[in-house]
Amino acid sequence: MSLHGLLGNVTEVTFEEIEDVISAYLLSGEVVEKAYKTIRDLVVFTPYRVIKVNKQKLGGKKTEFYSVPWRNVISFSTENAGRLDLNEELKLYLRGSGYISIGFKKGSDIIAVQQYIARKILIQ
Repeated sequence: MSLHGLLGNVTEVTFEEIEDVISAYLLSGEVVEKAYKTIRDLVVFTPYRVIKVNKQKLGGKKTEFYSVPWRNVISFSTENAGRLDLNEELKLYLRGSGYISIGFKKGSDIIAVQQYIARKILIQ
C-alpha cells in the first residue's frame, strides 16, 4: 500500500487491473484508453467520456460512478509538484457544474496526461 494511494494520488493502471470494476459500465465497443487508481477510487478515460468511480465510506460498499462526456469538459489545468509537494493536480472544468480534481503522485507524467486531454477537448 503506497502513501500516494492513501493520500488520494492516482497511479496509472492497466484495463486488466480494473476490468472487474468498470467493464459493466462501458458501452458496447467502448474501450479504456487510460486509467488511474487510488486505494479505493478510480478515474477512467475512454474515447467518449471521463468516468470517476468514488467508493464512499470506509467499507467502500457504496460506490458512485460519475460519467462526464468529453463535450462537457470546457477547459483544464495542471499543476506540477513543487519542491516540497507530494502531488501534482489535474482539474477538468465542466460546462455548468464545477470541476473534477485528480491528484497524481509526484513524478507522474502529467504532461502526457495534459496532452491526451488537450487532444480530447480541442481536436474532437
